[in-house]
Amino acid sequence: MSKARFKKSLLAGFKRVNDRERARQFGFAGEFWEIEYNFVLAPAGNRMRLA
Repeated sequence: MSKARFKKSLLAGFKRVNDRERARQFGFAGEFWEIEYNFVLAPAGNRMRLA
């Protein structure tokens, strides 16, 4: 069985949010988890090699 490979720079942390007004804006009843991560999509054929 091969080991799963992933790029650590693509990992991001989740933050628990306990804000009733923000939860309501997203249609949630209570607290929720939030993640903020910026990434760029490349056109097909421009594949990057995993390090």
